[in-house]
Amino acid sequence: LSDKDARILQLEADLAGLEQKYMKEVTLRGLELEQASQAPKELRLTTLEKNSSDMEKLIDEAKTEKLKHMEELHRCQKSVAELEAKVKQLQTQLVEKEAMVKVFQRSPLATARSSSLHCLCHSPLHSPHTSLISPLGWPGSSQVCESSSSESYREFATMRHVKTGSSSAVELEHKKTMEEDVLSKVQSLNFENKNDSEDEGKLFHV
Repeated sequence: LSDKDARILQLEADLAGLEQKYMKEVTLRGLELEQASQAPKELRLTTLEKNSSDMEKLIDEAKTEKLKHMEELHRCQKSVAELEAKVKQLQTQLVEKEAMVKVFQRSPLATARSSSLHCLCHSPLHSPHTSLISPLGWPGSSQVCESSSSESYREFATMRHVKTGSSSAVELEHKKTMEEDVLSKVQSLNFENKNDSEDEGKLFHV
C-alpha cells in the first residue's frame, strides 16, 4: 500500500506538472494567434492610412485646380466685359462722328460751296473744268484735283474782281480757306471712323 500511495503521489505530481505545461502552451499559442491576427489588421490599417493620405492629397490638388480655373474664368469674364464696354464706346464714338459728318455735310458752308461750284461751272468767264466739278476735298479725290481747284478759285476770283467788280478776291480766298478747313476736318473724321471700324472689327474678331 505504501508503494501504491507513493506511486499515486508521484503520478499526481506529474499530472500537476503536465497541467502547468499545458497551460503555458495554451497561453503561448493564444499569444501567437493574437499576433498573427493583429499583423494583417495593422497592415490593413497602414494601407488604409496611406490610401486616405493619398486621397487627401488628390482632393487638395483638385481644389487647387478648381480655384485656378475659377480665377481664370473670372479673368476671362472681366476681359470680355472690358472688351464689350470698349466696343460700346467705339460704337458710340462712331455714331457721334457720323452725326458730326452729317452736320458738316448739311452745314451752310457746304451748301455755299456747292452753289459756288455751280456758278463756276455755268459762268461765261470760266469754262467748266473737271477739277471744279469733282467733289473737292472729299474722300476719293486726288491731290491734283484739289490743287487745280485752288488755282481755279484764285483765277476766277481775280478775273471776277477785275472785270465785274462784284466780288472780292480776298473774301473768296477767305471763304475758300474756311471751306478747306472744314473739308480737312471731315477728312480727318472719316479717317478716324475708318480706324475705329478696323479696331471694332479686331475686337469682334477677338
